[in-house]
Amino acid sequence: MPKASAVIIGNEILNGKVQDQNTQTLAKFLFDSGISLCLTETIPDHIDTIAKTIQKHAAHFDFVFTSGGIGPTHDDLTYEAVAKAFGCPLKLHQNAKNRYRDITGRELTGARLKMATLPDKAEVLWTENLWVPTVYIHPVYVLPGIPELFTAMLHSLKPRFDFPPFERQLLYTNQPEAEIAFKLEEVQKRFPEVEIGSYPQKMPDGFRVMISIEGPKNNGVQQVAEEIRKFI
Repeated sequence: MPKASAVIIGNEILNGKVQDQNTQTLAKFLFDSGISLCLTETIPDHIDTIAKTIQKHAAHFDFVFTSGGIGPTHDDLTYEAVAKAFGCPLKLHQNAKNRYRDITGRELTGARLKMATLPDKAEVLWTENLWVPTVYIHPVYVLPGIPELFTAMLHSLKPRFDFPPFERQLLYTNQPEAEIAFKLEEVQKRFPEVEIGSYPQKMPDGFRVMISIEGPKNNGVQQVAEEIRKFI
């Protein structure tokens, strides 16, 4: 089962000015792609921190996705940090510059040139109707922080992730968690390859419990669901 991580970059996330939406988008995308998202880490706009975090994640995961820090301003440092992490220079990418002109009808000049100055080792991937590149240096995909762009560019990568999908079954009960905890644990021990989660939800008339059963498709999820239905 391939494993992935996410590096969310931005002081605005850490200090609460902006709410991170991209982690949830990525988590859903990876689940549907048969990839397990194992770790997310939110870090500040600091070159050394970004570079070291990327190196750490790249050493442990099959895929690493970054979000944020690829704009034209002084605090957009991700490309520089990725180049540092992989020991390569930055270089103006002529195709990115030309694509900006072709799509926007304007020349890429001034501070915007920073957005087309990419790590020299990178493979550059394109999303239809967007000029912003997805930068890839194995195993790292560098994506923007703007949720609409992040989502569009992420989904354009779907053909690169052709893995057997996961399966999820959701069950609901009005029994308190404490009443079913030991029984859920017993089922979990018998089916270790399937992940069972229990989540109380506030309802107008009190609480109910949502039970999530997840695992590789055709690998016990439905059998576990049948076991749990017997006591909820």
